[in-house]
Amino acid sequence: MALTRAELIIHPVRLRIIQALGQERLTTQELAERLPDVPQSSLYRHLRLLRQGEVVDVVEKRLVHGIEEKVYAVIGRAHLSQEDMAQLTVEEHLSYFATYVVSLLQAYASYLEANADEDGHVDMAADYAGYTEINFYADEQELQQFQQALHAALLPLITNQETEGRRRYRMALIAHLTGD
Repeated sequence: MALTRAELIIHPVRLRIIQALGQERLTTQELAERLPDVPQSSLYRHLRLLRQGEVVDVVEKRLVHGIEEKVYAVIGRAHLSQEDMAQLTVEEHLSYFATYVVSLLQAYASYLEANADEDGHVDMAADYAGYTEINFYADEQELQQFQQALHAALLPLITNQETEGRRRYRMALIAHLTGD
């Protein structure tokens, strides 16, 4: 049975592989170093599924000590379309959202551990890091304008290449009606 795009992307290990690749090109060895808790056989199996689903592909092959080494990258954008999302049931949405939230927690825990001082404190202001929740009222036109402005503000940043002085950031946006 073929996996749906949602099943393919929003799987705990495959989601982490996609996130590790981000805008980078990595070998299996480099992926294994970034995901040390994922057994190598599992990593190969998930990469095969992601390749079959055309989410990642081999973008380079090179010989290293007589062994062919493959370099992987995400093809285009690894996301679910509006059509993909429309096909999901409430239970599937909750399951996939839980997987996504767990991946956020893991990434945030890694950030905290990597940046804590000897006393266990993190200077989030210096790192431009944080978390917050904002409630607001908007009509459909205002939401469209906000989404367009946010996209316009982020586009120059997401197309940046890694250079000296640039640090990699992650921004997660979750929007929903409050239900009250």
